[in-house]
Amino acid sequence: MTINKYAITTSNFKKLVQRTKVEIEEDIITTFKSIYSETNLRPYLNQKEATDIRKLTEFLINTEKYGSALQKQLEKSALPAVNKAVPNHYLFTSASLAPSYHKSIDCKTLTNDFENFEIPLEIRNKGEDEVNRFRNFAKENRGLLKNGKEYLFIQKLKDEFRLKCDINKISFNNSGKVEVSKMSTPNIKENITRIIERLEEIRATEDGRLSLTKYMFAPSTAARALRENETLNDIDREVLEHKKNLLDLIIEFNIQKTDGLNFSETLLQFYGFKKCGICFSDEIRFEL
Repeated sequence: MTINKYAITTSNFKKLVQRTKVEIEEDIITTFKSIYSETNLRPYLNQKEATDIRKLTEFLINTEKYGSALQKQLEKSALPAVNKAVPNHYLFTSASLAPSYHKSIDCKTLTNDFENFEIPLEIRNKGEDEVNRFRNFAKENRGLLKNGKEYLFIQKLKDEFRLKCDINKISFNNSGKVEVSKMSTPNIKENITRIIERLEEIRATEDGRLSLTKYMFAPSTAARALRENETLNDIDREVLEHKKNLLDLIIEFNIQKTDGLNFSETLLQFYGFKKCGICFSDEIRFEL
């Protein structure tokens, strides 16, 4: 029997693997050698970064094994969802942040960045009914945004709800764009080589060596360090940006060695994924 498989984004794949609690039973030297056989990455990545990538590759290589283990646990419901429904403060989203799966990577929701607005604290403090009224009013006037009248849209919200504060606009980059417009494997390897050469140039300087050494033993990843530190010096910021790009490329390199980020509906639904509202729109309307 053919099992249909569905696509997810790289960021949601990482969450999926975290929930499956993949364990790596090997020494760290083997881990570093296995994540990218072309080059020794130990001078550039810390243990957590290497282990995280190794868990992703382990799941990709042995998806069937983890799928079989899942079948044995379905009746017990022993594993939590990837993303439980949680409240959020964004205007044009539902009350659930459950991740989506798609019929293919051609789904347009994987190629567009997202723009949103934050629901002001003035509204949130008045309770769920007021938040829903605010959302509904915004949806009724959303046509103003499509017509390029963002200023008028915001002003109508402020007037209707007598807001004293501003309404903050938020933009989201779409992790799915990486998958849709992915580079070929030779190009990935070429870019990895280029980053490593630059890191070697940095490591040849005293400040660069100290920076690389500092982050080599850090307990978190480069991406997290970039998010949480607003006062980085130029060397530290460049090192972290190169490390983050290097990690992203290595993950993509390993994804391309397998069938990609395509998994069974049973597995995805068990871990809290929902059907994409765009590419499954006909089915969802029928279910409703």
